Amino acid sequence: MVAQIFAKYKSIEIEPMLHFVKNQLKAKKSVFLLVLKEIVQKMSGVEQGDEISTVQLEAMAGGELLRSEAAGFFNQQRNPRKTAQRLKDALVESKLIVPLCSLIAQQLKITVYRETLHVEAKLVQALYDQCVDTFTQFGNFLVTVLSPEEYKNTIPSLEELCEEYGLDLGSASFLYRPVISYSINSTWESTMKANKNFRSMSQSEKDDLYLSITTDIMTPVKQQIQARLPSKVLDEFSPQFLATFWTLSYSDLYVPTGSYSRERERAKKAASDVLHSSDMTEAKRKKESDRLNSLADRLDAEGVKQKEHVERVMARLNHEKQSWFDYGSLNKYKTETVVNILSQCVIPRSLLSEADAAYCAKLLELIHLMKTPNFASLICFDRLFCDITHTINSCSEYECRRFGRFLFMSLQTVMRWHGDKAVYERECVSYPGFVTKFRAGSQSGSDSSSHIDFENYRHVCHKWHHKIFKAILLGIESKMYVAVRNSLIILKSILDQFPVQYPFYVNLEKKVEDLKNREKGKRDDLFTLSQSYLGQLKLRKPFMIREEAFHYKPKVVPKAVPTTDVVTNGHQSPITKKEQEAPALSGTNGKEVTIKKEVKDSKKSDRRDEKDKSTKTEAPKEKRPKGEKGEEGEILPSGPGEGGDQKSSKRRHVLKPSKEGAESPRLKKSKPSQHDDDYEEGMIEEKEEKKRERKREREVEDGGESKRKKDAEGKSSRKTGTTNGADSERRSEKKESRDYDGEKRGHSKSRKSGDKSR
Repeated sequence: MVAQIFAKYKSIEIEPMLHFVKNQLKAKKSVFLLVLKEIVQKMSGVEQGDEISTVQLEAMAGGELLRSEAAGFFNQQRNPRKTAQRLKDALVESKLIVPLCSLIAQQLKITVYRETLHVEAKLVQALYDQCVDTFTQFGNFLVTVLSPEEYKNTIPSLEELCEEYGLDLGSASFLYRPVISYSINSTWESTMKANKNFRSMSQSEKDDLYLSITTDIMTPVKQQIQARLPSKVLDEFSPQFLATFWTLSYSDLYVPTGSYSRERERAKKAASDVLHSSDMTEAKRKKESDRLNSLADRLDAEGVKQKEHVERVMARLNHEKQSWFDYGSLNKYKTETVVNILSQCVIPRSLLSEADAAYCAKLLELIHLMKTPNFASLICFDRLFCDITHTINSCSEYECRRFGRFLFMSLQTVMRWHGDKAVYERECVSYPGFVTKFRAGSQSGSDSSSHIDFENYRHVCHKWHHKIFKAILLGIESKMYVAVRNSLIILKSILDQFPVQYPFYVNLEKKVEDLKNREKGKRDDLFTLSQSYLGQLKLRKPFMIREEAFHYKPKVVPKAVPTTDVVTNGHQSPITKKEQEAPALSGTNGKEVTIKKEVKDSKKSDRRDEKDKSTKTEAPKEKRPKGEKGEEGEILPSGPGEGGDQKSSKRRHVLKPSKEGAESPRLKKSKPSQHDDDYEEGMIEEKEEKKRERKREREVEDGGESKRKKDAEGKSSRKTGTTNGADSERRSEKKESRDYDGEKRGHSKSRKSGDKSR
């Protein structure tokens, strides 16, 4: 409300409110930063968004005209220039620019170490994010409303900002960076105009001239930065690298050609639409059309100028790279240097703003592509992706979004190399950053045998994805609010690059679904965040790939392990050592089924059955005395069911005469009523069992399943046939059994009639 009043009523002075905010910040009351943020936003239109799109981020790499048209620095106010000029005049006249800048930067430390004593952690993080946003917003406002010469004369030197005002290196570099950029560019332009032979100079001569100008301006800056860093850090990399890192910006490394062409086409289309509009008069249509066409031409000119600027900066970096990581020995190479670069430079700057996060990711890629000596790109990415747990848990909400942007662009780089072997061989093979064997005197990377090949690099990418998955999973399953929230924010930021494998997708979907159900009705912000991510994740399901497509996974051939699922006589039992040595039958489909020891036992039973059949086929002859029947000395064969075998069938039994009216016990057993019915039932069961056995044999021969449920469990003496001639032998055996049964009944009847006659 206060900011709207100042923006609407010109007669109200702004200086008293600015002094009030300054005094409250001196009293370490960080909450009044919100008042300053609203005043800057309403009066100048400069708005520091919580989250910017990829199109806006790309436009921020361009010049001032492109940023004003596409990057969203100015909101939809019709004419904020007048109110912005009022705010600028109030700040300049009251000399509050430098005090406010220093006080806002100091609140970054005060908010963390002072407010946590009285306020909850969630509110402290919100206040910290407001401090960072207000600091970057106020700096961008000063760059917008002040001319480059005014800005250079207003902002103190880097040494004064660090020593007198107590700013850290990151905050001081943010304020002093436009001064260095303006000094180099203005000196270069004045040199071009003063040199009459400039157009006839070769490109290498122009690069040397630009390099000499840069060296003269950067030398005092390098000395000031060197005095602010500990000696341990300076042992790992040179002050030249630190000065270059902190003074360059995203627009120095990248030309957003897509944004320039898009904005140019939009301006031309708007100009053509204005000419055919009936809402304006002819004079207004012509004036608006000329303005839009002029805007398109200025965008073209700025794009060409930006391209030339980036080429000069790249020539400077190629010249400086030889001294960035120049060590005397190899023992400090690799991991220690990479960890110091990430902890002292890359991570702190990537948390400051979205543009700084994009700058850090782009610079790491360029350091690799420039073949910088003694810089291990592979180890740098490995340390970055494998150790993100502590970084995620220590970030605030907005810092986590910026770090997620940095992770997304880094994953975009490594996945571009992963997706195409030709790109990998062109941009990674024979590069010093992908050396895996470090030898003294051979650090140039010319030996191809010491580099990682394409398939091994794909394995490494899979390891990185696995590490990220584990870190995110640890945060989601945590009970800490900050860990869960930051993990979900990181997942949303890197959604287009992770997950890409189906197993990770399935596990993440399940874990986030469990989190949503767990937080429902408890912590609504986590519930909403998890539900939003689930909806976006499910849209990515058609793009998931299997692990075998992500990297080559050799098939592991399992060893031959004895199985217990074998065909037996009606039941399953473990395989013994002798049974493992039994032969195997190959079915028609190529499968082999193990046959148990009962196959051998069945052959012995077949031979025993043949001997039984030979005795059964001979008709039993009765030897009786002449003229007498049923007297002493009669010989009767032992029938089936009486326990007779091959030896007992040849034994002679003498039947003694019994008492009158009583039957012989042997004849009583031979009654057809009880024994014959049981015998017939046994034959039927045996017939059905043999059918089942033949069916199982055919399935074994055809390569059928080895596991099968048996109909009758517990029957231990079942015979298994292994040849095709077994069927004919069984049929003949059934016929002989029926003949034998008829003869037995005939003998029984004749014996009964003889007993009656006696």
